[in-house]
Amino acid sequence: MIAIRVTVDNYNSLFRDSFLVAFADCVAYFKDFDIGVASELEGAFMHLNVYLFDRDQKTRDANLRKAYYHVVRATLDCRKLIWIDINLKLKKYCNDKYIRERCTKIPEYEFLSRCNLFFNKSDEVRLKELKNLGRDPDLTISDYSELVEMGIDLLNTIDTEILSESEQKKFHIFVKKIIREFSITIIAAIIVFVASIGYLLIS
Repeated sequence: MIAIRVTVDNYNSLFRDSFLVAFADCVAYFKDFDIGVASELEGAFMHLNVYLFDRDQKTRDANLRKAYYHVVRATLDCRKLIWIDINLKLKKYCNDKYIRERCTKIPEYEFLSRCNLFFNKSDEVRLKELKNLGRDPDLTISDYSELVEMGIDLLNTIDTEILSESEQKKFHIFVKKIIREFSITIIAAIIVFVASIGYLLIS
């Protein structure tokens, strides 16, 4: 990793303009608080304490940089958690012909085309992230933020009411199938049992 010079202004800007926005989006999306993000924040605050109270300037600078990168990781975690969930949902929807045809607010071809753009963009962002390691975290954060926005726009093309009804129907069909198969198994077992009793009586 290439060490970059981190200042208090850099840190404050990252925390205020990137992390807080990403964190709010993550909590709003999942209605929950991720433990991994909390761990990164705890690490950042520990290093900030050293920065604030240590007298050695080199130690202070090193800990400010460490605090900065903890917040970078926390911000990226927030964005990536949403991206991963969106990615899984869109792949599921793309592979389900009923959803593509009946549960989208846009034509099927447009939905598939936009999903492919999203998947291709995901690959590009991940590749850029690897090439950008240790250089400009703001660029990676920005890329994932755009990716998440793109994914959420796509999810908004899904008619959630129709989707919910569809999933309920699939569940009912699944339950009926299980009951039918179970009933057939029971009936078969009864037939075998009756046949066996009959055979014993004849013997």
